[in-house]
Amino acid sequence: DYCGHHASRSEWPAPVADATSGVAAVLREHVTTSRSSVMSHDRQLIEYPADFLEALWRAADADEAFRSADVGLCSEPALACLVMLAGGKPVVGYFGVHVGFMLGSEGRRPFFSALRAHASREPRSTFAAVAPYVSVQLLCDVGLEVPAVRPLSLYTLPAVYTGSREEEVLVGRRPSIFWDFAAILGTFASLAGRRWRFVDAGGLHRSMSAVPFSTLASFRAGVY
Repeated sequence: DYCGHHASRSEWPAPVADATSGVAAVLREHVTTSRSSVMSHDRQLIEYPADFLEALWRAADADEAFRSADVGLCSEPALACLVMLAGGKPVVGYFGVHVGFMLGSEGRRPFFSALRAHASREPRSTFAAVAPYVSVQLLCDVGLEVPAVRPLSLYTLPAVYTGSREEEVLVGRRPSIFWDFAAILGTFASLAGRRWRFVDAGGLHRSMSAVPFSTLASFRAGVY
């Protein structure tokens, strides 16, 4: 629940952390967090993928819910998919970022090979990406052709797209110390004879105590 949206809405159950989760303990032990010198967000890394997988397998094997489950669901880090596939379960993998997320350069290639091999042997499993560019990354780096399936955000109801801000485009992005993407896109639009105004989502959030979903849906379009 990244945005805390559910906390104030009684009609939707708020996610609650499982304090006794063996998987959470594995993540705390094997995922290191460091501050990026270039970007303003933290960088998470699984430095020793083999140790992570071994610890995750032990935690899963000790969990009765996992052992009795019919299907596994994996997303981030995608490395965890290998544990579910090794357990003989059909897996639904839904990837929102590059599947090499949280892996260093040395750990990515062995994982890509293992994921491709498991996927080819397990016809019951299904993989999808949230966006076309992630799907293309999977094809280029892993050799897996998977569809891009957009997520459905039902908790945004009753907000619906209106596009009432006909000349404004919302720009969502990671913070950067180098570029002002809204200004760059605005310059290109101006050179192309378009009257679009690009609005930085971070600036919009700072100007309002809370940004309703209806406000986000009022922009002509959004880019990330």
